[in-house]
Amino acid sequence: MSTKTHHATNVSRSEWKSLLADSSLQMNCNMEGFNVKHPNEKLDAAVTRIGILGNNEDNCRSCNSRIGFGSKGSSFGQYDDNSCGNESAKKGNDNGIKHIKANCFILVQ
Repeated sequence: MSTKTHHATNVSRSEWKSLLADSSLQMNCNMEGFNVKHPNEKLDAAVTRIGILGNNEDNCRSCNSRIGFGSKGSSFGQYDDNSCGNESAKKGNDNGIKHIKANCFILVQ
């Protein structure tokens, strides 16, 4: 698997959100899976190695919210230290602004 190629999964938005109690995402984009990022994203847009992205705009180019493992970025930039958990931007979230850091584990069967 290339580290740059997006691989979608069939996990719903609600299932991603259920991984972290009280999580929040912007309503649009909802691109999810492995290596999640828009091919033409803005330089500071949210990305995640495994997870889901949200945006307040009707595209995935400038995502401001994320739930995932190995994630970073946002248009407000000050929360790049949260590599595993939930970051949600200032507007358009379904559960308010969140900065949830998590201890994450990936179990492979």
